[in-house]
Amino acid sequence: MSLAPERTEGAINLAHALLDLGRFSEAQAFYHRVLSLQPDHAEAIGHLSRVARGSGDPCRMETALRRAMRVEPLAIDHPQALGDLFIQRQELGAAEHAYRRVIALKPDHPEALNGLGSACLMQKRYAAAKPHYRRAMLLRPDYPSPHNNMANALWELGEAGAARTRYRQAIALKPDHPDAYANLGHALRTRAKRFADYHEAEKECRRALRLDPGNLAAGNNLGIVHLSLNELKAAEQCFRQVLARSAENADAHFNLSLTLLKAGALEEGWRHYEWRWRTGQLPLPKLSQPRWQGEPLDGRNILVYAEQGHGDTLHFARYVPLLAERTGAERAGRVMLVAQPGLVRLLKGMPGIASVHAVNDPVPEFDVHTPLLSLPGFFGTTLDSIPARIPYLSPDPADVETWRRRIPVHGGVRIGLVWAGDPRPHMLHANATDQRRSMPLSQLAPLATVPGAVFFSLQKGAAGTQSRTPPRGMAMVDLMDEVTDFADTAALISTLDLVICVDTSVAHLAGALGKPVWVLSRFDGCWRWLTGRQTTPWYPTMRLFHQTTPGDWAPVVEAVAGALRGFVDERLGASTR
Repeated sequence: MSLAPERTEGAINLAHALLDLGRFSEAQAFYHRVLSLQPDHAEAIGHLSRVARGSGDPCRMETALRRAMRVEPLAIDHPQALGDLFIQRQELGAAEHAYRRVIALKPDHPEALNGLGSACLMQKRYAAAKPHYRRAMLLRPDYPSPHNNMANALWELGEAGAARTRYRQAIALKPDHPDAYANLGHALRTRAKRFADYHEAEKECRRALRLDPGNLAAGNNLGIVHLSLNELKAAEQCFRQVLARSAENADAHFNLSLTLLKAGALEEGWRHYEWRWRTGQLPLPKLSQPRWQGEPLDGRNILVYAEQGHGDTLHFARYVPLLAERTGAERAGRVMLVAQPGLVRLLKGMPGIASVHAVNDPVPEFDVHTPLLSLPGFFGTTLDSIPARIPYLSPDPADVETWRRRIPVHGGVRIGLVWAGDPRPHMLHANATDQRRSMPLSQLAPLATVPGAVFFSLQKGAAGTQSRTPPRGMAMVDLMDEVTDFADTAALISTLDLVICVDTSVAHLAGALGKPVWVLSRFDGCWRWLTGRQTTPWYPTMRLFHQTTPGDWAPVVEAVAGALRGFVDERLGASTR
């Protein structure tokens, strides 16, 4: 290898041999020798990009590919490789441009079509990705990658069944395709309704990991399966293994946070929960003022903003007055809150909050800002220090009196009912969760057998129409058409004796009001309810009834009916004493 060939052919052959041996710096030296003899030698320029890739130098690789494209403007390999490089670097607009250049030169290039589809997919232009994948599959029916990628697009568009079919087609074409197994496992877990569904999802994730032990998606997905089955130790192990391989993996940090929070390890859980902003699922508002990181406020004005659902805002609103109570260097100036429009009137009654504003409405000047769900971490909340000064929400007394006058006179015990959450059909994961937490009103029929119970619908949305045809024997009052916001709902709840609901925002509202509330919790229950507990430190007046089998509400409802008989008997007995 100490030869010093003077001719271009000898130098290029030696460079190729060194490249194949992985001796990249030596190969690079000989390619440069070729270029010193022949500056536009296309083969040498093109292979310099391979040297850069082997050396792990993407910038040098891009430079080499662009130089090769100038020398060989009609060649397709260089823009194809450039597009692949941009995909790896998440430079999606540039990737799309590179793939379109390939397709302009060769319209029937399946790899470029697949790459173009992926550039669209990664920009969340799911519908735009589909025709590119479809064309790639038509051009090369035995090409597994566009099948897997098409499945990803279908999944994001809510076509879950078609996505699962396409993942299986990718696997049929390439039985050692770890990404397809990992994606199929994720799809099966998300739509799981029975133990068998979870076990099938676990099997597919394990297949992916056998093929590729370092597959981060498969490791994450397997952890989520364990989390869904309440196997918290196994879930934690999966997520920590992913982080050992990829310390900046936002999905693993976020999933680990949910696992730790559900296990009651709140302090560490809050730290990992801050990674939620990097998962791409939640948009962090773009504000010019600095984000508060828990340091002393020293009199500065702070804006707190809601970030997720109504229930999350109701749950964590308890922390906002705590900011106003700080003294000394910790003291805040004005504490302002931005919340969903339906919550504004109710939250305005909280002590210490200078003003409450609806999302997208103008807000007064502020110095720093923070998302609402970051406050528990800043306050160092543990299981023993959860702020549960109940009630921390109160309806306007005038509203309560108005609703009291609206309610028909009944001699029984007043029970509020919510049987379904917001389906959010445009949000695939939220919709799947809602299908597991919700039920039709007809499944609450055993409650109708409890003498002395009068039921009041607290159900909003399309599911609310079911109150028109309640189960036989269920005395149902529905005033929800007159409810305009959560302040009205709070006032109505204040006139009732008990709320029975699935895990939705009304559960948090009733708990925050200090009203007795019984929550019917799905098998893969929310992290905030922990595991194996019938009570929660977040809401002293709440009682939890958990599914013990995925999708099976019958035993849960029977348990609620039995408890309700005792509750009603006690209330009616007390009223006659």
